Amino acid sequence: LEQFNPNEYGHEGQLSTNLDLWSFGVILTEMMNGRPVFGRRDNRTTLEQIMNTILKSPLPPPPVLRMKKPYSDMLRKCLVRQAGDRVQSAGDLLALLEPHLQWPRPTGTFQPKLSPPQPIIEPAPTTTEQLEPRRPKIVIRPARLVQSEVGSDSDPAQPAATDRPVRPKIIIPAHPKEKAPKRPAGSNTKMLLLILLLLLLLGAAGFIGSKFWLN
Repeated sequence: LEQFNPNEYGHEGQLSTNLDLWSFGVILTEMMNGRPVFGRRDNRTTLEQIMNTILKSPLPPPPVLRMKKPYSDMLRKCLVRQAGDRVQSAGDLLALLEPHLQWPRPTGTFQPKLSPPQPIIEPAPTTTEQLEPRRPKIVIRPARLVQSEVGSDSDPAQPAATDRPVRPKIIIPAHPKEKAPKRPAGSNTKMLLLILLLLLLLGAAGFIGSKFWLN
């Protein structure tokens, strides 16, 4: 009910075009103060008492502590019972607020912070020797000419010694055989002594056990 304009209760006998500005001021004041503008009421409060409170009780001060002066002055001009002294239109209310809606903005250009370039790690070079398994080397001896056994120097009837090519021999070197590691000298002797010591211990244990059993 507090949001109704006093003109609607017949205080001045006529309605005006700025009825909603009164309601706007009441709602905004309640939001800033956190309590009703004209105090609390309960179920026993009659409509006549509410109307008398709205029409005759003094208006509360605007929430100066929570609002800056331009906005508190705007609320004060909205909460006026006489329609002629109240803000006439929403355009007039916006004109009061427009000079105070400007605020300083940062100037200058924004330069993003770039991270330093990361080093490029190149892969280790690979050779064909690392990729392919090792193969035995093949040694090819060049061909040589040998004298044929056909004919001889003393027989002129036979043709001179003829030369024939010899096939090259392919020699593949054999891999060296891996030799078994030699046992250190004296290892066999130590093994025999250890076996004899175990036999002696077993014999002594058997002898002591038999004596204890017979007694």
